[in-house]
Amino acid sequence: MERFLLVTAIVLALLGSEAHGKPALIPNRSNMLAVSKEYGKAAAGRVQAWVLLLQDSRRLPVKEKLERVNKFFNRLPNVSDMQQWHINDYWATPFELLIVNGGDCEDFVIAKYFSLRELKVPEQKMRITYVKSFMPDHSIVSHMVLSYYSCPQCEPLVLDNLTNFILPASKRKDLVPVFSFQAYDLINSREKRDNSAASGTRRSIPRWDDLLRRIAAQEKNLN
Repeated sequence: MERFLLVTAIVLALLGSEAHGKPALIPNRSNMLAVSKEYGKAAAGRVQAWVLLLQDSRRLPVKEKLERVNKFFNRLPNVSDMQQWHINDYWATPFELLIVNGGDCEDFVIAKYFSLRELKVPEQKMRITYVKSFMPDHSIVSHMVLSYYSCPQCEPLVLDNLTNFILPASKRKDLVPVFSFQAYDLINSREKRDNSAASGTRRSIPRWDDLLRRIAAQEKNLN
């Protein structure tokens, strides 16, 4: 895990973070060489493709940003946490998802959320949604998708690792919503965290909190 933190810091430096006032940086040869040396050329190629995707998509309309990001990550294999991490439940950072070349539905949602956030898609318009999914074999499984709302009262569009088609929620008859949360309320910035703690209203979702702690540790390596 420590090596993930160290090399993820490189990629976070490439992408930057408006929430923390860091400018986006252009990747250079030494950055990709470090990733390639640690994880191999194939992994470095996936990371490079992700960075280029973000660079090339900044000026596109929102709909195209959604489509590009959804298709990009959906190319990765769907792999359970037990197979990938040897534990029952682990929420990977986008960098970890690309390095290990696959993840489960939570990992895809996280990668899409942070990528779209980097592309200036408003955080308030995205919700992480737990659903029950009716599978082709008639089984019912717990699943997670990313919902995009063009306006507060609008029907959401669903970004799902099970399909490249981004459809309105009403067209996804195979999904039944269970609950959702707005990552915007939980994002790891000192100001939001401190203000919430002071007011005593901070909400907690353990897996999300763990993910944000790891991202915070990665950011610390940059300072």
